[in-house]
Amino acid sequence: MRATSAARRSLALSQRLLRGFPRATYLGHLIRSTVESSSHQLFEFNPRMSYVPDEWIKADPDFWKPKTVAATTAKPATEEKKARP
Repeated sequence: MRATSAARRSLALSQRLLRGFPRATYLGHLIRSTVESSSHQLFEFNPRMSYVPDEWIKADPDFWKPKTVAATTAKPATEEKKARP
């Protein structure tokens, strides 16, 4: 009986809050009162550091086995800058 009456009170309170506030405000209130912390992490797959199944490589060979591009060497400057008088 005790749990049922607490659940009814909680339901009545939430219904009152929904009538008085926009739903976004109520949702923000719920999150602030229940969530202690949150974090976001972004990870990257590096093909040089990964050992993946052959099916993955066959599905996207350009990503997992990229063709190496030869480094281009810069040509030395042959023209000297003319000094201004």
